[in-house]
Amino acid sequence: MLLYLVATMKSLIPFFFILTIGFTVKSQTTEFELIQQQWELILNTTDQKEKLSRNEVFSKLIASTSFKVENIENKKFTIIYNLNVLDQFSEMWSKDSTLRVRSWYFALDDEYKQYNIHIDYFQNDTLVSFGLSSNALNKENEAFNAGVCKNQVATFFKEGYFFYDLITTEGKFDTYYTLLGWSKNNLTSQKKIIQTFKLNSKGNCLDFSPSILESAEGTPTDKRVFEYGAQNIMKLKYIPEQEWILMDHLSPPTSQYEGVYEYYGPDLSFDAYVWNNNRWQLKKDVDADKGMKKNTSEFEVENKVLKEEKIYSPK
Repeated sequence: MLLYLVATMKSLIPFFFILTIGFTVKSQTTEFELIQQQWELILNTTDQKEKLSRNEVFSKLIASTSFKVENIENKKFTIIYNLNVLDQFSEMWSKDSTLRVRSWYFALDDEYKQYNIHIDYFQNDTLVSFGLSSNALNKENEAFNAGVCKNQVATFFKEGYFFYDLITTEGKFDTYYTLLGWSKNNLTSQKKIIQTFKLNSKGNCLDFSPSILESAEGTPTDKRVFEYGAQNIMKLKYIPEQEWILMDHLSPPTSQYEGVYEYYGPDLSFDAYVWNNNRWQLKKDVDADKGMKKNTSEFEVENKVLKEEKIYSPK
């Protein structure tokens, strides 16, 4: 289980001040090198128990070394060092930098992976910081819903996803957050997910139940999961200029395999979610190039995104 911490601003400042003193003899580079070394040990270790044990240490390390006192006073998270350079690790911020999500995964064996998520956010005068881990070898265990609003079963924590993008959108009454994620489902299929959530000011917790996403059937939902063949790559990415979540349309090669998702893959058409005031509205058969300029630099960005997506494919 990962770190869980809920504290007031006043109690946290001395806590992180002590941590800062502990690292006065070390530069930020040294801190980053320590994190990098611990992460590489996890990736290079073959024993499952040792991996999980090292992950506990790694989780506490990144939670304790990546704060500065001024971050807490300003109620914003700033980049101290770039953890996104780590393989199979993602660090994301909300548009106003008051919420941060970190996600990482590693292989336990040829079939199973461990997925982890750590969320920090400022709400009023309180910093909430908590982590969750998902062990794919034991899916029956309930996720530790620290920081998640009561009476919610955040099943996607238990199932496990590696989240690689965080989108901030403004609704009529709330600020909404949308996560894009990937997982290796099993030996024959993969999954991608769109998961929405918001901050609950009354409960000082994360609410993963806002139904602001239109399902394939047209009904409102809080998430959508896509399953497709392990050998395929599905594009699912946010295009901020359009306020689109662009995605490959998945289908089987023939009607014979309808519903057998290990045979599903992109069919060269695209769908998109378009932000419309207070919800993500589904648009089918969109022009993926609509409104996009075709210059050399943007082709390079597109190629980079496609290259990075291959990381999320089974190795």
